[in-house]
Amino acid sequence: MRRILSSRNLGVALCVFLAVGCSATKTTTKPAATAKPAASPAPKPVILYVTSDKVNLRACPSLECKVVAVLPLGDEVIKLGQKDDWIHIRVKATKREGWAATRLVGKSLQKKTPPRIMEEKTPRGKQTQRSPELQEEFAP
Repeated sequence: MRRILSSRNLGVALCVFLAVGCSATKTTTKPAATAKPAASPAPKPVILYVTSDKVNLRACPSLECKVVAVLPLGDEVIKLGQKDDWIHIRVKATKREGWAATRLVGKSLQKKTPPRIMEEKTPRGKQTQRSPELQEEFAP
């Protein structure tokens, strides 16, 4: 019978494995300098304002989530993130965080204006006859 792994063949194989292993650990290039990358400045916080009378601040971006606060018109908030139609915000005054609908928060402070009452214009030459009871009933 022929011996497949003789001690001579085993010795040669061991030397080959050691030579390959030693050559793999040698570095032929200089290691890169270990300088810390320059820290990028933190992004400037985006200030937004509540643009509706009462805005529910929720625990998560869903109508099913718990309301953690109700924000009045004009409150300043800081944008932390956004997911679909919801914006993650932090109330500047109280530091409370939560989610609000994006359509209820905006970049500019909008003052609420009272609804305008349009007066009905009558064509010239035609006088409308109104009953006196009706005028008294609806007069302010």
